[in-house]
Formats: sequence, C-alpha cells, structure tokens
Amino acid sequence: MTYKRVITEEVTIKSLFDSIGIADEALANHFPVYDINVKTPYGFKRINELFRTELQQSVTCYFGNNVTVKCSPNHRFMTQNGWKHVIDITQNDIIETESGTTYLKEVKYGKNEVLYDIAVEEVHCYYSNGILSHNSWGLINVGSHAVKQGLNVVHYTLELNEGYVGQRYDAVLTGIANQNLKYNLEDVEAAVSKLKGNLVIKYYPTKTASCSTIRAHIEKMILIGKKPDLVIVDYADLLRGSVSKREMRHELESIYEDLRGIAGEYEVPLYTASQANRSALEMDVIEADKISESYSKIMIADFVLSLSRKVTDKIAGTGRWHIIKNRFGPDGLTLPSKMNMSNGQIHIYEETSADGKDTKATMQSGEDLLKKSLSQKYKEIQGNTFG
Repeated sequence: MTYKRVITEEVTIKSLFDSIGIADEALANHFPVYDINVKTPYGFKRINELFRTELQQSVTCYFGNNVTVKCSPNHRFMTQNGWKHVIDITQNDIIETESGTTYLKEVKYGKNEVLYDIAVEEVHCYYSNGILSHNSWGLINVGSHAVKQGLNVVHYTLELNEGYVGQRYDAVLTGIANQNLKYNLEDVEAAVSKLKGNLVIKYYPTKTASCSTIRAHIEKMILIGKKPDLVIVDYADLLRGSVSKREMRHELESIYEDLRGIAGEYEVPLYTASQANRSALEMDVIEADKISESYSKIMIADFVLSLSRKVTDKIAGTGRWHIIKNRFGPDGLTLPSKMNMSNGQIHIYEETSADGKDTKATMQSGEDLLKKSLSQKYKEIQGNTFG
C-alpha cells in the first residue's frame, strides 16, 4: 500500500515560479513532471505548463470584493456575457468569482514587464485570487490542415506571441503533447519538412492592429511572392477599430465588415473566432443568439460554426460542432468530435459514421466518467490512492 501526500496551499503564480526555479526571462517555460493542481469551477485540475510572457504592458485590476489581480490588458475573466478581456470590461459587467460574483472597480496601467501565466488541462480556466480566468487554444487546426494541403497560410495572432502559437502548430501537426515537444525536436523538424504549404505567424499586441494593418501585411506578402491562400485572425474582437465607436457592438460590426472586405478583395477565405456568452456554458448546442457582444457577427459571416463542450465533454475529450449558418450549403447540422487537448488535435465526424457513433457513445457515458473522476479526486484528497 502506498499513499500520496496532498498539500493544499494558496500561493501566487510568481512564488510558484520562484520555488520551481523557472528562469526570470521572457518566454521561459516549465512543464511539471509531478502534479501541481489549481482550483477551477470543475474542481482541482492539473497545470500542464507554467510560462512567462513576452515583455508587455501590465495592469492591476481592482475588484469590488477587495481582490486585486495583476495581468495583461488582454487577460480574460468570465462575465455574464461570456469571457471578456480586461480592456473590454466595464463596471456594468458581472464577473464570476469562486464564491459568487463581483465587478471590476478600477484598472491601473503599470510598466512594461514580463508576466506569468499557466496552462490548465481539460478546462482551460482557473481561479486567480478567487476570480475566474481563462486560457485557450486558437484556430490552429484550421491552419494546420490547410498547410498540409499545400496552401499558404498567414495566422495573425493578437493574444499569444509567435513562439507560443508556433508550438501549438507543432503539437497539432505532429500529435506530440505540447509539453513534450522539446524532447522530440527531430520528429518535429521531420514533420515540418514534409509540409506542402507555407505558414506565416504574425503577432500584434492586443488592440494595436487594425484591419488596415492586416491589409498592409497581406500586400507585403504578395510583393514577395507569398500571396496567402488562407487568412486566420486570432481573433477579430482584439483588433482596433478604424474609427472609434461609442458602443462596442458597433465597433465590432465595423471590424467584421472590414474583414469581410479583405476576404473579398484578395479572394481568400478568412477565419476568426469569437466567444459565446455565459448562458451557453452547459448547452448541448450553441445557437446564434448566444454569440457575445454583437449579433452582427452572425449576419456578416458566410459560415458560422459553434463548439459546445460541457464539463462531461471536457472529461471525456469530446465536443459538439454545430453549423449555425452556411450561406452556400446546409446548416443546422450538429457533428460529434473528439478533442485531445494535450496536443490540440481535433477530429470531427459525421453522426452516421463509425467514429461518429463511437464518439456519441462516449458523450453519453460522460456522466459516468464525471462520477468516476470526482470519486478518484475524493480519494486523492483523503490520501488513500493505492498503487
């Protein structure tokens, strides 16, 4: 009989980095070989990676419950209208906390510095000083598939830097877990060398680039003979409007119209992503009325696809993709999906296929998986894990 010692302690991310001995420099990271768990709305979840960001603007957020959180302006918190970046949150927004709700009272801008963040397994969100925070994968699968098909892809990232987005592409393209990439560099290089297309990743800090910036960069690529076949904007809500609007929804409408114009002007498909509001968190299918901030996003786009992942889906590694709108084909279809969040690979199936039926069966057994998971966590907390 063996016992696992479980220690529960409130620590700052900085003190955790210092105790582990992570280098005090931009983009330094660490993949824990032992369990370090963080509290989430779905119980304690394992931290897959701890990393320092690039040098960037820092802000200190003061909340109505007397809690403070230091982060970047594009850090996201859960509100009544879904995940929002700090720069987009107003005092009218209700923010979810560990014990209830609060509001953002004040934001003070600090100096440029290297900040800290973590990647959390399965649920990709966590409580930071009691406030619910978020981290996420982007549109990597779309770009990866296009590059494999021999297309020239340009991925504009407005949230994560080029290096971090590049790591995610490496994980999806190779099937190697993100934290294990550095131990398999030869495999990564071999996989990348076989790609038929080209990938350009361009980073702009949040709200510094506009649609005019995107257009200028595409023109530059055309001049050097690298006209993109596919454009990814990760993601449009983080672009700066060409003209300042009084309301966020009007600014977003203008941004999406400009992006549609770029796609038409250069005759390339353009993909972006947006958030659903909080009411969609535990829905089997996310419909158009759950889009956050501005319904005009749905009206402007030609093709809209939603992803629903309930708690049981996150445990089972599944999800539901629903075609909300398709200007040139059928819509209203819901497709089962398997999702491996260690390497970011996503597989979507037709409902009637063998894989589709298997995935649906996995979804239906999700409740049992949740119960087993909670039972196992309880045993670990009690210190009675047998080995």
